[in-house]
Amino acid sequence: MLKVNTIMKHLKNLLILIFLLLLSMVSANVVIYKIWSPYDPPSKPIYHIDLNEQTLYLGIVNRDEYAHEVTVRVEANGKTWEYGPIYLKPNTHVEHVVEVKVPISKDGPQDVKISLLEDGKVIASKTVKVSLYFPVDVSNVTCYGYPVKDGEVCYSPWFTVTLKSNPVAQTDYQGKVWIVVKSGNKVIYNGINDSKEVYIPLDGEVNVDFRIPNLELDQDSFKIETYVKIMNITHSVEGYEKTTIKREEDYFTYEYERFPKTFYFPIIIDKIELYNKVDENTTKYIKEFYRNVDDEDFLNKLDDRYYWETLKIPRQYVKGEKVISFIKVYLKNRLDRKLSAKLVINYSDKEIEKVIDLKKFEEKSILLPLTVNPGNLKIVAIAWPIKEEAYKHKKIANFNINPEKVSPIIIKEIIPPKDKFLNDDGILVGKKYNITLILYNMYNKKLKGTVESITNVPESIVNISKKINFTIKPYETKKVMIPIICNKEFNGDIKFKISTDKGVKDIWGAVHINAYLPVKVSQVYYQPPGTVKINKIDGGALYIKEPIAGKENKVYVVLNNPLSRDINCKVWVEVIDREGKVRAKTNVKSVKIPKLGEKEVEFNIFFNEGFTGYTIVHVVPEGTNVDIIFSRGLVKLCRIPDTIEIGRYSNVDVLGKEVNSRIYLVTQVYSPITIESLNYSNGSVTAVLKNEHFPTNLTFECGIENSNKVIVTLAPKEVKKVEIPVDHVEKKLRFYVKLDKFLLINGKPEPLVIFRDLEINISKDIENNSISKNESNLTQLEKKENNQTQIEIIENNSSQEVSQSLNVQNSNSENLKNINSNNSNSGILGFLYGVVSGVVSTIFSIFRGG
Repeated sequence: MLKVNTIMKHLKNLLILIFLLLLSMVSANVVIYKIWSPYDPPSKPIYHIDLNEQTLYLGIVNRDEYAHEVTVRVEANGKTWEYGPIYLKPNTHVEHVVEVKVPISKDGPQDVKISLLEDGKVIASKTVKVSLYFPVDVSNVTCYGYPVKDGEVCYSPWFTVTLKSNPVAQTDYQGKVWIVVKSGNKVIYNGINDSKEVYIPLDGEVNVDFRIPNLELDQDSFKIETYVKIMNITHSVEGYEKTTIKREEDYFTYEYERFPKTFYFPIIIDKIELYNKVDENTTKYIKEFYRNVDDEDFLNKLDDRYYWETLKIPRQYVKGEKVISFIKVYLKNRLDRKLSAKLVINYSDKEIEKVIDLKKFEEKSILLPLTVNPGNLKIVAIAWPIKEEAYKHKKIANFNINPEKVSPIIIKEIIPPKDKFLNDDGILVGKKYNITLILYNMYNKKLKGTVESITNVPESIVNISKKINFTIKPYETKKVMIPIICNKEFNGDIKFKISTDKGVKDIWGAVHINAYLPVKVSQVYYQPPGTVKINKIDGGALYIKEPIAGKENKVYVVLNNPLSRDINCKVWVEVIDREGKVRAKTNVKSVKIPKLGEKEVEFNIFFNEGFTGYTIVHVVPEGTNVDIIFSRGLVKLCRIPDTIEIGRYSNVDVLGKEVNSRIYLVTQVYSPITIESLNYSNGSVTAVLKNEHFPTNLTFECGIENSNKVIVTLAPKEVKKVEIPVDHVEKKLRFYVKLDKFLLINGKPEPLVIFRDLEINISKDIENNSISKNESNLTQLEKKENNQTQIEIIENNSSQEVSQSLNVQNSNSENLKNINSNNSNSGILGFLYGVVSGVVSTIFSIFRGG
């Protein structure tokens, strides 16, 4: 029981403590019931006060059961006013009215904080907007100019400010007044240092005059803001204002209005534009500026109105030179009287001054020629009445001067070369000529330049000087000679680019060149050694018209001369196989072809074995290093169109080029037996033979010359390997196939013998007697590092007669070796073109050396 009593006692003490704490946290129930001013009832968004008596009224109510003593504090603009203490009875719902002073020191609406303090603590507060009714209005600001809808057009820098006592005023006032000039938000002139003392009587007004400094603005208008300071309160207005008294229910209030006013410049630059047109207003300036440029075409067009729209200015001929350009400046007089305006144009460190007479309200454009550098151009124009400099209107414009670029050099004429022995215009392949360019310098300065020749074909076809330098005096006509040699037929344009060191533009020209071959091959045909008949066909006869292997044949070439003079040339014939290897070649003959005539040339040619290939004719005109190459007889003779630039007559030239190839006649060197392969190894020669062309079985002898031989029989299309031992190894072994009495030549039986030579070089260190054979007709070295054996085998497929007649066989073989390795998979036409290129290179070296 004792324990319970103790607990209850402690609980009671805890409740008392909680009650005391809650009681201390309760706020006093004292409120600022309402606020009003002498001019505004309660609950207004803004309360107005008077300059003389800056007073507000408060209604305070104490709703607590106990009395309070409070102090009223008013804060505004960093200043404080206090009143009290004020005794407030308990439970009084009647408001206690207090008059307070508001410490305002500036014009315009501002926040005022009103607080009730008790024992130094704030127990209630309110913040309201308060504005001051200023007793003086700025009733007008004028420059006595021409009135417009929203202001005035000024001429004089003098302004009159009218100050008027308004209904708020209760007495006379003395103060200061000044004006501020503004352009947009920017202050142009602050006249606080030029302020004037004023005395404004009650219900009266006063005029104050001010002179503003001269203005130079890029805006065509400005504003005036008037400042009035009375009783340390500064009031300002932009434009003018009006205050009127007004009654509302039980209160008198005031209605305040502001009216903006704009002041305009009397003369303005409305706009500036670039005016680069050729018309009756600009031609005289253009002619004068370009008087030292002998641009005949341009100057003639300037004199004809019909061409004016086609001409572009400015024009620039030489780097670093100025050009003429035009601007139009548009002026406007805003006043109702005549004015003489001064216009100043600044650009590129230059200045132009003009005096322009303007009628009242007149708008006028002024055309001005300018001498400027190409590129960015900044124009600064200023205009003002010539008798009054108070208002200078400035206009800034930026332009990009992009002149028409004209070459100071013109091409008067391009004279193409012409061979006097050709009936048609054109030149001959392999002969040197000159293209003549006639240039004219129409500028008044000496110029240095280059002529660059440009073609779309390789130099191997058209060899022309790529660049030629020249110097040309003012107004000089100069000939520039450009050497040219066409190494092949050409029917196309040569372009020329003429550049000068100071010229702003290059010029281009072109000439058409038609290069003809001085010699044409009209026919190529073979003649066997008499009437050849095969003697091995029982009861039948087969005559051979193609060249025969193992016999000396004749080949005839018919040459045509299209020139009106005789021509000497070197001619020879080559026959190549399908792989592009030269199998036979004739001697080189010197031939004279009569003018406009033809010449048939006979050659002896020997084939050591049969094959299928092509006949190539080489013609090198005297005095040139140009090899004119023809293939043997087209099935259908046709002319390549003149529009094709390469190889119009030279048939082989078109292979692999831009021109589609045509049909070529295959040369078939006849032999019934073909040697498919030939190898030497371990003291024996192994030959693979085939009955390629004969319709019946053939029995024949084959062997090594001055060594062993065997008899072989081959059925049609049969292939057989034959091994023949060699008694002693020599550097050259000749393998032959002999068909006895196979042919009837002019009725006489004769054998058909074909052969192939093996040249064998064996080093001193042979250990294994192993010889490797390369069937490609090219030298191949096989190195065996283990047994230090080195063997070189050369197979020579040319006959002794051909080898003796061709001193350049080795160099041709080297060329053919490269061609064969690069074109093993490119087909017959690819091999043919490669072989021809190699042979041409060899022929060039022969005749250059001779």
